[in-house]
Amino acid sequence: MKLFAAAVIILFLAGLGSSLSAADNEHGSCMAASGGVTAAMLDCIGTAIDRVQAELDAMLGQHRSQLTPEQASAVEAAQHDWQAYRRSSCDTEAMLWGDGSFGSVVHSDCWLELTRERLEWLQIVLADGDQGV
Repeated sequence: MKLFAAAVIILFLAGLGSSLSAADNEHGSCMAASGGVTAAMLDCIGTAIDRVQAELDAMLGQHRSQLTPEQASAVEAAQHDWQAYRRSSCDTEAMLWGDGSFGSVVHSDCWLELTRERLEWLQIVLADGDQGV
């Protein structure tokens, strides 16, 4: 059953469509090439997490200088709260998956997806916020 779920995730990630960035396409190819091997999948997801996190950090750094002290403080507090949410959500998702090595893949994939979503949200919020600064 879990191997089937791994195959479904691999196929989903590999077939996300042409609107993905080159990094997303590379991630999908890596996942497809992993053959459902947990360690290989974790390597793929880890590389993607590192890229997305670096992009998120760079974007925050770039916009921080354009924010008022109050705005910067609010963004910092929101990031802190979001990090706790991401940690708790992914821990819960992995725990609900059950015992076994694939729980670590579920956790890592959750971490990646929530980080991608946060990056997209911050891009919108900070771009809109720059117009008011």
